[in-house]
Order: sequence, then structure tokens, then C-alpha cells
Amino acid sequence: MWKRPLIFAVLIFVFICTHCHVDPKKQNIEARTGRTPTDHDLARPDLHLYESFLKNFTNQAVKRTLPTLYRMIESINISADCLSSLFKYVVSLKEIKVWAMKMFDATAKIPSGIFSGTVTEVGAFDQCLAIMVKNKKGLEDFRGQYCSVEAIPTLGPRPKNLSLAKRTHISFNESIIKEIQNTIFAFYQLTHRFGICVPSTCSANDMQMLGAQVVKPLNYGIRVSRCLVSEEIRVEYLKISNTISTGLG
Repeated sequence: MWKRPLIFAVLIFVFICTHCHVDPKKQNIEARTGRTPTDHDLARPDLHLYESFLKNFTNQAVKRTLPTLYRMIESINISADCLSSLFKYVVSLKEIKVWAMKMFDATAKIPSGIFSGTVTEVGAFDQCLAIMVKNKKGLEDFRGQYCSVEAIPTLGPRPKNLSLAKRTHISFNESIIKEIQNTIFAFYQLTHRFGICVPSTCSANDMQMLGAQVVKPLNYGIRVSRCLVSEEIRVEYLKISNTISTGLG
């Protein structure tokens, strides 16, 4: 006889727990918007959680890189406009502003398959050139500038009878450094090529000096071959008046 009341009590407890449970996502939406969330609100991902994660991630990344960036900039003589724009870029990355995230996104990263010979990553050319940054007055501050960069490790004289086709066997458990030592001779013929997106206030010479500082610990040589900025095409119409004098007689 005691089993029935027990089962009934358990069912009541489950019913209460099910209906009294408050969805954290629903709570967040209500607190943020001041209204009861719709089915569409509950169905879509909570992008504010992603935003919070991204802000925390970029904050930590910027905090770690800023001291190194300060030391690099102190040792080179880049233009004041470039310096100001770079710091604005870094601060805006920390604040995950759209233009800064697009500029970072348009810059090439380490390519996939680099140990199989992939040494080129061009980035996003069109996305970079489409970026325009305005100041507080709504006037243009600078634009996205796409720079082509070449980098190559500093190597000694090329060994005689070097065959890039021959590769010694590297054990799966060996250090990655040994794998690099086995493939680095390919750079007698190859060059790392990649594209970066930077503020248009920085000249190719500015980026050359900054890039040289970045790769200096790696004993790399670097060359910023060219930088491109999208500019408005202005067409001026020239009025040409032709006066034809006809003499009669």
C-alpha cells in the first residue's frame, strides 16, 4: 500500500521541478530586452555569449602583445600617423569593433599544409580595400591597405649537390625542429608570400621596418614589395569649344 503514495509523491515532485525550472537563456533575454522572449529568440543562438567570449579572448591577446608591440615601436622610426593608426587598430581590436575585426580577418594567417610545401597565403584583398575608418566627426581617418610581403629564413651558402627531392626519414616521435631542419633547404628556391591588411596611413617603408622587428627573433629576412589602397576615381569633364571660322568669298 505504501508504494502508491510514494509513486504519486515522486510524480508530483517531477512535475513541480519541470515547470519551475527557469531557462538561463530565457532569463538572459528577459533581463536584456525587458520582454518575454519569443520562440524565435529561444531558437537562435545566444550571440551575446559569443560576444562576451570574443571580448575576453581579444582582451587577453591584446594585453599579452601590447608590451612587445611597445618595445618594437620604440626601436624603429615609423611615422606619427602610422603609429597613431596602429594604436587605434589595437584598441579597436580589444573592443571588437567591426572594422578592426575585418582588418584582422583580411590579414593572412599561417597557411594550412605548410609542412607539405604551402608557403603562400594571400589574405582577403577585396575585404581589406573595402574598409574605411572614420573619426568622431564622421570624416575619413584612414582606409584598409593591402600589402604584399615576402619572407625567407636566413640561410648560409647553398650546399653543393643539394637535392630537394631527397628527404631523410623522420620518425613520427621526433621533434618538429628536426622536420624543419629537413625541409628548410627548400627556401633556396621558395619564398613565404602573404598579404597583410593595415591602415593606409602606414607607408610600405613603415611596414618594412615594423615587419623586420617582428621576424627578427626568427632570423628571417622580410620585404614589403607593394601596398595598395582603394581610391575613388574622379572623372573631370573637359569642355572643349571648337570655333570654326568660315571665310566666304
